[in-house]
Amino acid sequence: MSGIISYDKVNIFYNEKPIIKDVSFSVQAGEILGIAGESGSGKSTLIQMFNGLIRPTSGQVLLNGEDIWAKPKEIRRVRFQVGMVFQY
Repeated sequence: MSGIISYDKVNIFYNEKPIIKDVSFSVQAGEILGIAGESGSGKSTLIQMFNGLIRPTSGQVLLNGEDIWAKPKEIRRVRFQVGMVFQY
């Protein structure tokens, strides 16, 4: 899977309950992506993984083909490359 940002079989569990289950997708350069869903469906959790605010329980979040969690002490480098604007 290639792209600027890719998710490869990403899972998030809170208290053994699946919140994000086996999600894989890729965002290409210049592509516009919309994420929609009901309240509590995991949208914010999914987005917060883009720049390492949340670490997946399993699977990989890739930035330019590299796992952002391969070097956890360098996660700040990822945050300089992937910006976030919060609603509130």
